[in-house]
Amino acid sequence: IEKDSCDVDDFDVSPEQMTSALPLLYQSGYLTIKKFNPILHRYTLGYPNKEVKIGMLKSLAPNYLSPISYDNNSVVGDFLEKLYDDDIEGALQRLQAYLASISNRLSNKNERDFQTVFYLIFNLMGAYMRVEEDSAVGRADAVLYMPNTVYVFELKYDGSAENALRQIDDKGYLIPYSAEGKRLVKVGVNYDSKRRTIGEWRIVEA
Repeated sequence: IEKDSCDVDDFDVSPEQMTSALPLLYQSGYLTIKKFNPILHRYTLGYPNKEVKIGMLKSLAPNYLSPISYDNNSVVGDFLEKLYDDDIEGALQRLQAYLASISNRLSNKNERDFQTVFYLIFNLMGAYMRVEEDSAVGRADAVLYMPNTVYVFELKYDGSAENALRQIDDKGYLIPYSAEGKRLVKVGVNYDSKRRTIGEWRIVEA
C-alpha cells in the first residue's frame, strides 16, 4: 500500500461505502499524505514512520503467519543474527524452518502469498526490504539492504533456484545497485508448495 494514490473524492465517502482501503487507513492514522498532485488532484499516501509501518505489518501478519510462540521467536532471532553477520545461507535455513512451522490452514498457497510472507518476516524483524522494486532494467522480487551488502532476491514458486538466478542475470536486476560500493549478492529462492516451505536456494556473489 505504500506509494499508492487516491483521488480527492475517495475521502468524501462514508466508511461503509468505501471501495478502497486507503482512505480508511488514512483516517485511522496508519497512512499519511506524502504528496499532492494539484493538477490531477490525487494524494500519494504512505506510512508516517517506521513504528506505524511495523504496527500495520503486525496487524496483517496473523492472516499469513502462525501465532508466534517462544520457539518461533527463537528461530526469528537466529535468522536476524545470521542476516547481520552476512550469513545468508544460515538465515535461509532459519527461514525454511520458520515457514515449515506455519499452519497448513493458513494462506500461502500461491506465489503472491509466498512473497507476502517473505516480505512480512523481513520487515517485522526490522530489516529494510524493498519488494518488487521497479527500475529502468526491470523489477526484482526483493532487494535487501544491509550495512555492507545488497541482496537481490528472485523468488520462484514450484520452479528452481537456478532459473531464479538466471532471471536476475538476464534482466539485469543488479545494475541499479552496482554504484553503491557494497557487496552485491544474488539469491535465487524456490518455494516448494508440497513441502510448504523453501525447497532450495542458490547464493552467488556478483
